[in-house]
Amino acid sequence: MSDPFPLMLNDDDRLELEMASARGGNDWQEATEQYACHLLHDACQAARLKAELAECRQYHAPRIAELERLNLEAQHRIADLCVIVGDIEQCRSVEADSITILCDNPEADSIETQSAVEANGDYTGYEDQRFYGRTWQEALRKAAACSQRHYSDHEQHE
Repeated sequence: MSDPFPLMLNDDDRLELEMASARGGNDWQEATEQYACHLLHDACQAARLKAELAECRQYHAPRIAELERLNLEAQHRIADLCVIVGDIEQCRSVEADSITILCDNPEADSIETQSAVEANGDYTGYEDQRFYGRTWQEALRKAAACSQRHYSDHEQHE
């Protein structure tokens, strides 16, 4: 049997309408009119809330856009940090391997050698080896690539 009152009703309204329906006559008409008034009131309230929400969104739109921009920027920074941690782990994960991040040298001969890291381990023949870059992250990336190539070659020969 289909619901004669398909719209959302609370239990009291449903019971009142069902009882009025059973009685018929004026009771039924009064109950349905009251129900219609409740629906109209709820619809008006929903429209008012929707308008208030739109007004709030418009008012706060610049701040929301700024927060979204900051969130995106934070996500990119987190991704960058994950790469850095991965590179550090690549350079130091094998026993006796180490990596040292050196301070920038503003008096370097070129921007390409302004930053450096110093690596030592099996992949450098246990000799200190410097890797240079425009930033220490770029130098670290070069050291990690060297380590990865070395250990990949070792795995292929074993």
